[in-house]
Amino acid sequence: MTLTTAGLPATSRCTRCGQPIAWGLTLPARRRMPIDPQRRPDDDHTANILVSGDPHGSILCRVESRAEPIRDGERRYLPHWATCPATGHPRR
Repeated sequence: MTLTTAGLPATSRCTRCGQPIAWGLTLPARRRMPIDPQRRPDDDHTANILVSGDPHGSILCRVESRAEPIRDGERRYLPHWATCPATGHPRR
């Protein structure tokens, strides 16, 4: 999968707020993480999820500090729970 400026493919909707989300796999644990599929203008300075793709079409993500340099082929995104308007509800 090649990342584009158009954002990530939204594969489902948040069950709390209804917004589109993309699912990534964290590295190295390969756990599912909801990601906001559209980037915001300030994501390069505020987002801490570094996203890349693999040849099989999976969205791979590394949770890093905002100071972590971006590797070739990565883009910064926010986890959905950082922007979800329903964050007051407990997560499973």
